[in-house]
Amino acid sequence: MLFERSFPTLRDALFKGAWKIGVAFAIYTEDSLSYCYYPIRRGTNDLLVRRISPEIFKQLPHDRTIHPFDNPIQADPVSFAREYVEQQIVELLHEKAFRFDDLILSRELLFSVADALSAQLGLRVVRGSIGQRLSLKTFAYGWMHYLPHWVNYAAQTIPEDILNNLRSVGSLHGYVDLGSLEFSLACTGKRPHDIRAGVRAQISEETPVSIPFSVDKQDLPLYQVSQVLDSLLGRDLKELERLYTSFDYSRLSGKAGLLSNYWTYDQCLENLRLFYRELPRIFEHVVQMNFGAHRHELHYFNDFDRRIMILSGNGSAGYHLSFCDLRSKDVEPANRIDLYAEQDGVELPGIDQRSAIFDGSHYEIVQAGSINPSFIFRPLPLLNEVSDELSRRIRELPLFARTERPPSAEIVMGPGGKPIVRAATQGRTNGSERASSDERTGTGSFDEGKLRPGPGPRKQRPPTKPRRTGRR
Repeated sequence: MLFERSFPTLRDALFKGAWKIGVAFAIYTEDSLSYCYYPIRRGTNDLLVRRISPEIFKQLPHDRTIHPFDNPIQADPVSFAREYVEQQIVELLHEKAFRFDDLILSRELLFSVADALSAQLGLRVVRGSIGQRLSLKTFAYGWMHYLPHWVNYAAQTIPEDILNNLRSVGSLHGYVDLGSLEFSLACTGKRPHDIRAGVRAQISEETPVSIPFSVDKQDLPLYQVSQVLDSLLGRDLKELERLYTSFDYSRLSGKAGLLSNYWTYDQCLENLRLFYRELPRIFEHVVQMNFGAHRHELHYFNDFDRRIMILSGNGSAGYHLSFCDLRSKDVEPANRIDLYAEQDGVELPGIDQRSAIFDGSHYEIVQAGSINPSFIFRPLPLLNEVSDELSRRIRELPLFARTERPPSAEIVMGPGGKPIVRAATQGRTNGSERASSDERTGTGSFDEGKLRPGPGPRKQRPPTKPRRTGRR
């Protein structure tokens, strides 16, 4: 019921194209449980719950979960189901596998991919940049044709022992990193123009592409690219304009290698204003497309209705964002974020204040603090912020209120994989059960190549959340 009424996006993400999700049990006793989830396709007359033999259970192409010391379904089936759904939603958000159809997010994603994978896509780079505009035709060619041939060329050119090491490391995550392939290819002594010539020769000769492993790029949701690209081409768009200002690498000359040196103060201010202007709208868009049944509980301005921010600092010393969240006392909710320059003369309330007046209106102070704005210099700032903020909000939904039950342990067995033993926390299982890679969100492949079809491990990013003073 949770999948069908509240979170149909999650059902589609876990088992693409499924009508319902069934549960198969191999062992079901008072003190042990082994089970897996499986998709039920439309038009299929299948059981929602079925018992199978342990022998068949071991051969199923889905992740199998074993609780050797307890049976959480028998103890509290409702809480157990809610915990599972919550875990899967948070994972979906972390991996940015949610639905969206927004031009701003699409521009952010495709330019981030193009910047990170310019060599793998065969894009022209001048002075460290692919430029301010991106031809969708050029990008589509690079994505669907050049990239699989580039991976094939790399696999054939990189020495076998190095390639085996890359694949061994990649087996831990389910994919070989495209950046690692690029570095290893460069270490062979091949110059960039030699690599481009080799890849283009394969394409012109219509050489069949055989790629023996899945590929991906850490921190980039590449499984979203094909869908975004199809949507943009369907709108008859020819090119995209870069969302944020290009980095000016010449500003690093003779200076400390801080990210903040890539932009002037005015450029940083302009990009942050763009970010905060679009953030509430995009947050609501993602909520409506993925969690529409909870749109009122997940409204962006539920905690406050106006945020005042001030950008201070400079490129050589780094930038600093101070903020104050307010709730209207005598006017309609403003539902806005105002970002001021340091020279605008706006002053935030003192730490002991409980109320303030801005623009002649009275506000209650909800919280105040500071934010490290370095997130704006990294790929996908909007997608990352929406993902992180929604993860926090989802955990706070009354539907997922914490329930107390004895701690347990579970063993997750992937298809042909090694067992993962997890010690569950009090009232929450620790970790999440993953669906078969063939069933996960995304296209699963690009023409004649392999793209990791599901989410993988995340690398920590600088915090974009406020450091609170303790005032709520």
